[in-house]
Amino acid sequence: ELFLISLNEKGSFFKPVLFEYPNDKESYNNIDNRIMIGSSFILFPGIQIVEKSISAIFPNDNWNTFPDMKPFINKGDSLSKSLSGDFESIHLFLRGGSIIPYQDTTSEYIQNTYVLRQKPIQIIINPDENDKAKGTIFYDNDDKDTIALKKYIRIDLSYQNKELIIEYNSNRMKQEEYTYKDNVISKVVLLRYEANLKKKAIVSINDEKKSIDIIIDNSSKTATVDLSSLSVTIDKLNSVSF
Repeated sequence: ELFLISLNEKGSFFKPVLFEYPNDKESYNNIDNRIMIGSSFILFPGIQIVEKSISAIFPNDNWNTFPDMKPFINKGDSLSKSLSGDFESIHLFLRGGSIIPYQDTTSEYIQNTYVLRQKPIQIIINPDENDKAKGTIFYDNDDKDTIALKKYIRIDLSYQNKELIIEYNSNRMKQEEYTYKDNVISKVVLLRYEANLKKKAIVSINDEKKSIDIIIDNSSKTATVDLSSLSVTIDKLNSVSF
């Protein structure tokens, strides 16, 4: 998905932080030790094999650890942090204002993308300081000319006013041509939840509304709507209101 966006919009997949934060002076001073992956992730790599700690300076935004998704920095906080220098540590953080698809692949070996796309998807919402977020998901039919012919389904996701909205743009590819219809949405996870959330979410599936319990985890500040019992695919989910 990120490679497709980068190609269509003439951008970069792995890029210096200054591409996303041109007004951040530190982005010009610390080019080697932090990398943006797409527009939603920042990575602080362990460059030296023997390094006790990494001095990490974050751009001024909300940042959550990934994949455990706990709040790490709030916009306006001190942006300088000391991270473990363990060469095997992966310091990856999710940017506020992002919505991403996430698949947990820790329980089994995934041989290829065909198998991966049949695994359930979680939609992760990490709001910014204004309680808004956006993201995009792409699906194609494995045609080698997908990009040239623009034959893919683009799914735009937006979150504001405590509601996730899902919109489709088929881009010359009919939904019946889509070969991964078994790819179900198992969960919608809202990070940085606020205490005034409702106890139940209103989920719209094919324009039919359902009321589903919101599962709160106070330790990670997450609010989860579990859709696994509904077997709802990405093309059927319209919205989730917290």
